[in-house]
Amino acid sequence: MDSHQDMIYLYHLSPDIVYLMMSQVLDIRTIKRISIYHTKITKDVILLVSHTITNNTSLEVLAISINSINDDGVIALAQSLINNKTITFLYLGDNPDITSTSAQSLAELLLYNHTLSYLYLHHTNIDTDGVLVLMESLRTNNTLRILYLDKNHEQTCSSLPYYKTIENRLSFV
Repeated sequence: MDSHQDMIYLYHLSPDIVYLMMSQVLDIRTIKRISIYHTKITKDVILLVSHTITNNTSLEVLAISINSINDDGVIALAQSLINNKTITFLYLGDNPDITSTSAQSLAELLLYNHTLSYLYLHHTNIDTDGVLVLMESLRTNNTLRILYLDKNHEQTCSSLPYYKTIENRLSFV
């Protein structure tokens, strides 16, 4: 664990340790950023801290990256963030266990959460069907500034009839 005054970085930890840390950290009202790398975050951990995530009033950035979360975790996380009013930056990139299975939950997050501005989903295994679900949610979401996706989805997205209305909010990495 590495800590600055308003940031917490968790590296190479067990799910149990992450749960204990997150339970404590989310109660600290000055923490603005939590970054978790190389640490498996299970659905159970997300569910255990979901009430705290939903009601947290200081956290602005949540990064769970590099083989740290799978579809079950993303689905639980998306549910806990639907009513969150402070997180503007959600980084879920570099997680190959994220697939199209969680795309519907992420799309619902984009439909109901009006705070999230940046969503990173590059270097995941979300396929074309999942990307199309996400694109549909961008048609009604006006608050997400940038959605980061894998470069291989650029052609699919650019062929959508409404692409011109959302193209400035997409970044292909």
